Amino acid sequence: MNDWLILGDLVSEDMAKKIANILDIKFQLIDVTTFNDGEIKINIQSELFQKKCIVLQSLFPDVNKSFVQLLMILYKLKQDGALLTNLVVPYLAYARQDKMFLPGEIITIKMIAEMLDFFNPINFITVDIHNISSLSYFKCNAINISAIPYLATYFLHGHDLENFIVVSPDIGGKLRARYFAGFGNIPIYNLDKTRDRISGKVKINDHLTFEVSNKNIIIVDDMISSGSSIVEACKILKQNGANKLYVVCTHALLLDNALNKIKQSGVIEIVSTNSIPNECSKVDLSDAIAKSIQIQI
Repeated sequence: MNDWLILGDLVSEDMAKKIANILDIKFQLIDVTTFNDGEIKINIQSELFQKKCIVLQSLFPDVNKSFVQLLMILYKLKQDGALLTNLVVPYLAYARQDKMFLPGEIITIKMIAEMLDFFNPINFITVDIHNISSLSYFKCNAINISAIPYLATYFLHGHDLENFIVVSPDIGGKLRARYFAGFGNIPIYNLDKTRDRISGKVKINDHLTFEVSNKNIIIVDDMISSGSSIVEACKILKQNGANKLYVVCTHALLLDNALNKIKQSGVIEIVSTNSIPNECSKVDLSDAIAKSIQIQI
């Protein structure tokens, strides 16, 4: 596969190299320069003409800078006559903006999809997109990889599951939590959460419809941003007599000191993937992404 190339920046270098090794293709590091005013420029020191290219980039830590950088990379590939076989964005920012929640808003993820489609990727690959229906905004072949089997394998093999239950922070995530629970045949419940669309504040009903006293709880979610939902959930679960608390998620953004806040709320362990590399990234997505690419080749 000498005509194949996988490209990534410093943030995605580790995962990109692993995928390159699995697929037996060359990895090309993208040089990114950031100027004092925040502008960036890219440099790709590789021949791109007629190369079959895989671009790997999560939209983090600076989502806007990362997105502009991604557009620059895709523009360079299109300009130089490369074939964009797979655009891989493990963490897709703006995916939560999948509806017009308030008058005057736009469906931002639809705009993102249309902008990426401009560069004619054959396949778009992401991991645990916030709302699976958002894939319909892409004209190319859009693929969502579920990290749940990998997260479940890691967590469930390391714990005695007696006296455990799985909890989703809200009804919207119950299917995800049920999928996780199915790997260990664990009971699954959800909390009743509402969010103020103007202030962004989260409120969880403290009247539980299920028993948590002396139970070990696995809270399963797609992402942790500020951690406010998790902290509030832990507070209510503890008030109702829960024993040990664990958190499992795909994308651990952990903004605004979220990690410490979650630990202080009584959580023993947080398990996430390396879609966003940090100390909680205990599950490697490289193999899952490589398999998804291999299927398309």
